[in-house]
Amino acid sequence: MDPQTREHIWEYIERLVAEQKLSIVLTTHYMDEADRLCNRIAIVDHGKIVVLDTPENLKHALGGDVIRLRMSTPNLKAIESLPYVRKIDVQDSTVSLTVADSGSHIQEILGVIGKVDSVECHPPSLNDVFMHYTGRELREQESGRGGWQR
Repeated sequence: MDPQTREHIWEYIERLVAEQKLSIVLTTHYMDEADRLCNRIAIVDHGKIVVLDTPENLKHALGGDVIRLRMSTPNLKAIESLPYVRKIDVQDSTVSLTVADSGSHIQEILGVIGKVDSVECHPPSLNDVFMHYTGRELREQESGRGGWQR
């Protein structure tokens, strides 16, 4: 759908729920759509519900903000011992971190991890939640990627 039609449909669904007091079951692969329209979300993987909760609770359960670093040779040992780093995932040249209060700690992380090509930092999204519970964005075979979790 084009963005205008999508917005009109979202508004229609929100109006139906508010005015008619309806429960609507929505299936979608678009996490922004689920975040806006749903008050409970079930993430299904291989035909089984792996988690069910409110969007806010699901995002909060990740334990912190998400920092993605593109780099060729990360110094993972230097950040594994940092108490506010909750999780480290490495995929190709991207290091993804879950960090408590990233704003207070980003400078220290950048100072110890090594040369960084780019940095992305954001509060957890439902995309991050999906990745956390399913381990992948697409139906790909497990590729033996490295991972570390506190």
